[in-house]
Amino acid sequence: DRHFDEFGQLAGEYWMKACINTLSLECKEVQKVIVSTSILIATKNTG
Repeated sequence: DRHFDEFGQLAGEYWMKACINTLSLECKEVQKVIVSTSILIATKNTG
């Protein structure tokens, strides 16, 4: 899906900027979102 690909690209770019400092609050938030999104996608694909 094209929209999902665009979302993934933007999320990756944001993650790279946020996680230049891996201890930053932004990095921890981004990692939390990535994990929850990955779980949601995995659940959707197996359901």
